[in-house]
Formats: sequence, C-alpha cells, structure tokens
Amino acid sequence: MTDHGKVARQRRLFRILLLSGFVLVLLWAAISTVRLLAVADSLRQRQEAAEGLLANGIWRAEHNAMQAVAVGLRQDVLELQSIAGPLVWLGPYFGWVPEAGPLLANAPALLDMADAGSRAALAGSEASAVLLALTRANEDSDRLNMGEVAVALADIQPSVQTANLALKEVAVARERLVVEEQLPWRVRQLLAQYDRERSLIEDWLAIAAVMPSLLPADQTRNYLIMAQNEDELRPTGGFISGAGVLRLENGHIVSIDFDDANLVDAWQTKPYPEPPAPLQTLMGSEMFLFRDANYWPDFPHSAEQAMRLFEYGQELPLDGVIAIDQRFVQLVLEVTGPIGVPELEQTVSANSVIEQIRAEWEPSGRPVETWMANRKSFMGPLANAMLQQLLNRPDSFDPVYLLRTLHAAFEQRHLQLYMRNDEVAATLHTLAWDGHQVAPVGWDYLQVIDYNIGFNKVGANVVRATEYDVTIDESGDSRATVRVSYENQGRLDSGRCQHGTDYSLATRYTDLANDCYWNFVRVYSVSEAELTTASEHPLDSGRLLTGARWSGQAQSIASVSDGTVAVGNVFVVAPGEHQEASFTFWRPKLEAGAASAVRQYRLYVQKQAGLKNERVRVKIELPAGATVLETEPLPTTIDGQTVRFESDLTVDRQFVIEYRMQMTGP
Repeated sequence: MTDHGKVARQRRLFRILLLSGFVLVLLWAAISTVRLLAVADSLRQRQEAAEGLLANGIWRAEHNAMQAVAVGLRQDVLELQSIAGPLVWLGPYFGWVPEAGPLLANAPALLDMADAGSRAALAGSEASAVLLALTRANEDSDRLNMGEVAVALADIQPSVQTANLALKEVAVARERLVVEEQLPWRVRQLLAQYDRERSLIEDWLAIAAVMPSLLPADQTRNYLIMAQNEDELRPTGGFISGAGVLRLENGHIVSIDFDDANLVDAWQTKPYPEPPAPLQTLMGSEMFLFRDANYWPDFPHSAEQAMRLFEYGQELPLDGVIAIDQRFVQLVLEVTGPIGVPELEQTVSANSVIEQIRAEWEPSGRPVETWMANRKSFMGPLANAMLQQLLNRPDSFDPVYLLRTLHAAFEQRHLQLYMRNDEVAATLHTLAWDGHQVAPVGWDYLQVIDYNIGFNKVGANVVRATEYDVTIDESGDSRATVRVSYENQGRLDSGRCQHGTDYSLATRYTDLANDCYWNFVRVYSVSEAELTTASEHPLDSGRLLTGARWSGQAQSIASVSDGTVAVGNVFVVAPGEHQEASFTFWRPKLEAGAASAVRQYRLYVQKQAGLKNERVRVKIELPAGATVLETEPLPTTIDGQTVRFESDLTVDRQFVIEYRMQMTGP
C-alpha cells in the first residue's frame, strides 16, 4: 500500500474514532441529562416531603420519616456528584456561556455546598431523632425527664460534631461563589435562605456541642439568675432587683428559687469591700454589695463580681450566671403564650407582664414590712411557671420559634450568659453571648454606657440618641466627636429635681418613672484615644445626696476591657427637658492600609444591654481627594468625601468604608 493510501486510511480511522467519541459523548450527555432530571425531581419530592412532615410542627413530625428524608437527600447529592462530578471542574472555564455561564462558573462551589450541606442535614436529623424519640417516650409523663435529656445530649455529640464540621465546609464553599447576582432565581433564593438561617443554625450547634458541660448527666450545677430592671438602667442591663438559683443534679432541675437582691448580702455579720469610687462619690455607697455588682459594662467581669458576692453572702458555690431583663421575659411569653401562675393567682401574657411586674412592686395597701420583703417576689413564681410550661408541655409551643427568640435575645443583650467552665466560656465568647466588650483590633470603637444614679425607674421615659462624627486626615490620624442626647418624656409634679428617693407606702412605680434622670455616663473608645474637649455639666454642692460637688468636667474612668479607654461625666435631665453630652477624641492611625492608596475605615458600635431601641447617626469625613469605593452597609448619603450612616442600635452595628486616596509623587 502506498504512503498516500496509508495516510488516507489513517484519516478515515481518525474520523471514525472522532465520530464514535462524539456519539459516545452525546450518549453520555443524554443519559446524564436523564439522570440529572431524575435527581432534580427527587430533590423536589424530598423538599415537599419535609414540608409535609413539618406542617403541624416539629413536635408532631415523625422522626423516622424525617431521618429518611435526610438519608434520601444525601443519596440524591451523591448521585448528583457521580453524574456531574467528573466534569464539574470544567465549569469555571465556561463562565462566558450566555445564560448558563454563571451557573457553570459556580458549579464546583455549589456542588461542594450541596455535599457538605447534605452531610450536615443527615447528622442533624440523627441528633434530632434521638431527642424527639425521647420526648415521645415521655408523652404520658407529667414532665420531661431532664436526666434522660442530659444523657441523650452526651450521646448525640458525634452527630453534633459532624454537623458542625460540615457547616464550616458549607460556609467556606459559600465564600467562593462569584457573580451570584446572575445565578438562576431559584438558586439565589436558596442562597438568601441560607444566609438568613446560617447564624441561627451555626450558633445553636456550637451551643449543642457544649451542652454536656452546661447540663451534665452526673454532676451538680448551680446557676445564678440575675433579674435586671432596665427601667433603672445599669451597665449590663439594669438594676439587679432579683436573684435566683437554678439548681441541677444529674441533669434534673431540682429547684429554681428567687429572692430580693437586697437580701443576698450578709453585711450585718461580715466585712464587705469598698465599692468603685464613683458609687461612693455619687451615690454614697459605703460597701460593695451584690445589687451593685454590675458596675462594669463588660458582662464577664461584672458577672464574676456578682458570683463572688453571692457566694460570700449565701455560702453557696456557683457555676455561672444567667442575666435576664423584663424584655426577655416578654419575649419568652410571646413563644409560650399566656401562662397561669397559681401562687400569684394571675395569668401572665407578653402584653401584660411588664405592667404586672410594676404593679406587684407597689405597696397596694400591704403592711410596710410585708411590702419590703415581697415587693420583688413576682419573678420567682413566674420563672417557675414558665419553666414548667417549657418542660411539661413542649408540644404547646414551636421549638424553632423558641430558638429564634432566644437567639434574638442574645443578639439584643436581653439575655447574657457567663460560665466558669473554660470550654463553655470560650464558646460563649466566640458567639458574643457572654456580653463582653468587643473592641476588635484595628477597628474604631464606640460604646456609650449609662448608669442611673437617681434611685428611680426613669429609664421607662428616657429616649437616647447618639451621633458620632469622625474626621480623617491624609496621614490617617482622626478626630472623633461623640454627642449623646437625652430626652426625658416623664412628668414631674414636685418641681425641682431631688437626688435620692424616699420609699414609703405612698410610693408608686409611676412616681419613680416620672422623675429626674440622674445619669453617670461613660464613653468607651479605642485605647489610643486621647480626650481633647468635652461638654461640662457642673453640679453645685448639695445637689447630690452625698453633698459632694461635681465640677462638670469629664473624667478618665478605669476600663477592664482590653483595647478600650473610658471617660465619664454626670448630669441631670428633668422631665420634659433635653440634655446633650459631648466628648471629642484625637486618635492615631486606625485605618487598614493607611500608607497605601486604598484604605479602609472600620467602626464597631456596641449596644448597651437593656437599653431600649436608640438611633445612631455616624458621619465620616474622609481626607480631601478621597474616592469612596465601597461601604457596608449602604450609606444614607455620600456627598463628596462625607459619608453618612443612620441605623437603630437594637444590636451591635459595624460600619466599613473602603476608599482610594490620590497618591502624589515626590
């Protein structure tokens, strides 16, 4: 055969092989498409099955059926991987394809999210099945067996750890997505749902991992419950009006006892230390007592002081602190619905509880001895009734709604936890559920802390707003002015503001709310900040009950939190009046990349626990010639180099501005 014939034959063979390969690819694609459509239909059916099982609430869902759905979901994802996995790595190279390009470009990350997410769902269903089965086994009992719950929480830890690790993989894959605004609508909806639920799921799984330490099956735990009244605002949420001890033995809740916080201390028989200096000067305090333990806004520090004082007065060892306020009680009642409290012969609801707490405080014709001993005893019976409702009738409320509500309470600092167990403490710190002062390294920081020194409940009528103006120069140094305004919406009948309150059988809660606001304000900034100017609020001798004169000048206040410095002042706001306190600081370079063309200014504003919703306005004046590149969140306005934000302060807020400087040559 001639060379020409051999070449022709090779060409024909090559064309046949190429055509065969093409046919095989088409056949593979056709089969894969059929399989993909089958998987898609199966996934849709899984979703419908899950929604049907949960239609009547999670307590009534058949846990075996729910676990079967999770197993099926995992099988579908594995099938999806076997179909698309071999070629999914090619997806990013076809991002240019019209319409399908964005989906192809994100295919590897989306498949990884599906893989890790299905593993997390399967592990979560296994853990949930154990707890739901335990609940079903106790349906005929008059209460949930908490000892069995404690054992079950230890048994499900492998599943909890698997779910935790898988969710971390989901989060990593989520960060790899690009041009997601061009993804199909259905995919964007699923991503938005994940983003909304991510924090809730991750945070509660983190808590589930340490639950065996919080609720041990073979040990005793004593948790101090601090009831704080935000109407008399204090640094960690409010005046400590009540103290209770939640006692656990081998996982069982043995008791929950509440008492007036004034009865905790044994000052008649034991020596007590001196209180922080401002409490001596401003309020005439001679001893550091339990009721004043929350002097510091950093909750772990104040909680530790409270535990030591409680242990000293009551001679009972403690393992942690649970701090709640009136708003927290209201939130839980929104979940449980109205609850009957036999000891009080009352039914308490979310709409009525605040007024009922205030009414119980008042004398109402009781002898003075009885009133003084029992005026704060409402919380004990109520706490017991709420606990019994949650334990004995778990099918009467939506547990997911409860978890959402508790999560919101932590975020808004109506609920704070401090534990002496190192593992639990580390988890609470990471979640910021321990109420610690944050002050991230490299960020600007602001927290305004009020301390009601007026012995009244005027916080119910005071509205606070904060303005924060920052001017940054070309070197990166900055000047920041904090202006905090107060409006007292109460009504004063007695005329001139009188420091201190004379309690008697004629005292009404409304009298204490319609009073003057005697406020000791502290402003926390970054540790490098230097106070340059501040408003002055002098108080003449005799205005304070101690007889001391307040010069009106801002003073440095010791801070126990790393990375922060504090200054404070004192002023009075009469009902119907408005008052503003201001502080100006100079700070060295706070920006990321201060020496480069692209810089970033970051501000963390931390909420005071217990404070009602307040407005915060932030204005950032960038250096001349700066161009704003990006902000988070979206600003209210951008006018040249001036960027303004406005937000509520129901939770901590972060403000970030990335901008470009005009770089000049030598």
